[in-house]
Amino acid sequence: VEFEIGSGCARCVAYHPTEYALACGFDDGTVRVFDIASTSLLEEYTQHKGRVVALAYAHTTQRLFSAANDGSLCAYDVLHSYQPCRAFDATPHADSPCLAVSADDQLLVVGGLQPHALLIFE
Repeated sequence: VEFEIGSGCARCVAYHPTEYALACGFDDGTVRVFDIASTSLLEEYTQHKGRVVALAYAHTTQRLFSAANDGSLCAYDVLHSYQPCRAFDATPHADSPCLAVSADDQLLVVGGLQPHALLIFE
């Protein structure tokens, strides 16, 4: 399946764990969520000033997390139309922060925001 994603360059993608949907992060700070079957845009938010370089869904599918090269992180409430629900800003120490969600969805681990350290959010 190939479809148009709108303007901009997609830098990262994440599949929804249980639905036929994916999230894409773009150079302009936008996160877009698409329905793969219909190729339609479901949601679009611009919470970041820098380019979005990492995305991760929680395993319970209740949250989507994004990280940008400007040091900003955002959590989206998947169950409520992907409304942004938490944000965090830091001075980035890497061009491409990375994200990982623990198997029990209790922790979000972020690399690249602090030198010689990982940030762990509960």
